[in-house]
Amino acid sequence: MAWHYDPIDYYKGKVKMPEDRPDVARRLASTITAQRRGHARPDYGRTHGRVDARNLSRAATGNPAVFKRPGAASPTRIRLVVILDLSGSMHGPKASRAAQMGWDLISAAKLVQSTVTVEVYGHTTGAFPFGVNNDVTPEAKHGCYNGEAFISLVELWKPGMTRWHFHQAISKTDFRGNEDGWPLKVAYDDVKRRVAKNERVVVVMVSDGAPYYKEGAARAFDHVRSVANDIRRKGD
Repeated sequence: MAWHYDPIDYYKGKVKMPEDRPDVARRLASTITAQRRGHARPDYGRTHGRVDARNLSRAATGNPAVFKRPGAASPTRIRLVVILDLSGSMHGPKASRAAQMGWDLISAAKLVQSTVTVEVYGHTTGAFPFGVNNDVTPEAKHGCYNGEAFISLVELWKPGMTRWHFHQAISKTDFRGNEDGWPLKVAYDDVKRRVAKNERVVVVMVSDGAPYYKEGAARAFDHVRSVANDIRRKGD
């Protein structure tokens, strides 16, 4: 039996135009630039901050030197990669919140553009017909073919685009299925090939985590964790 999907079921979820939120952007900019801070030795005078895991055992002996002294900013630039889940389960309010998060991060990166570069993508998954073979690795960035499914990974924003353009790019998405692990892998692998030696990749994925097929939920979550752990092992 031939499989057919009705675009009316998926097309143009009611996504609200994101707002300019300068206060949120400033706080996010501070958090992003904190990723450029170098590591420092424990400081006896600090009573809060980042914990040095290697010296945490000192706390049991009453030694207070378990918090790191803030390090100086390193020369490393940040390549911020934002991936928005635009699948069917995100339709409407969830997509609006994801769009707002994406725009807040874009606004934050603009405040520190001398040290931060931002890329924003949206993803959804389709199939012809039903079924996903997660053992096949996508080989292309756009329209990735994965067994009986394809992954659409679309650039939603680039420098020079306005908030309206960003909103329109999201609103035109088909909002179909979701396989978070594959777009995370494809986007990271693509960006990693293009970054300079003095850049560190920071990936932010905004998703409700709902997989394409309910019976494959456990496998889908395991795949996302596997991809994320692989990225961490590579130092990002």
